[in-house]
Amino acid sequence: MKYYVKNRAHTMGCYNLSSKNEKGGRLSIVLARNEVSRALTQEEFNSPEVQKGLKKRSLLNVSKKMNA
Repeated sequence: MKYYVKNRAHTMGCYNLSSKNEKGGRLSIVLARNEVSRALTQEEFNSPEVQKGLKKRSLLNVSKKMNA
């Protein structure tokens, strides 16, 4: 399953992911207000910063709508 999140904050948001690119650097997602992210893997979705954003309600899980 692919996961999608939407930025509900009033400002742009940047979230660091726990996964790394081929050079070993950490990946991140940058979302403008009301923007939906690219498809996230389970590992990226479970990143501490993404989960923190979901708990604070600055991010919204829209995976069901996007996968339907």
